[in-house]
Amino acid sequence: MTEWSKDLVLYRMVRAQEETLEDARILANARRWNACVNRLLLCLLLCGIGSSCTSRPVIIQAYGRA
Repeated sequence: MTEWSKDLVLYRMVRAQEETLEDARILANARRWNACVNRLLLCLLLCGIGSSCTSRPVIIQAYGRA
């Protein structure tokens, strides 16, 4: 992977994390708790666990549905 590609992936991960967290705030303000928690879990995946996840089964297991 080129340096440019790595930078692009990092940029997209940061944007996705920021937007997902903002979505969770909006959902919390609307008292849509299940959707809010789902966005927060996704945000956690994007922040930390997600950087090491390479396949759908790993993500599903992180959500506790495996």
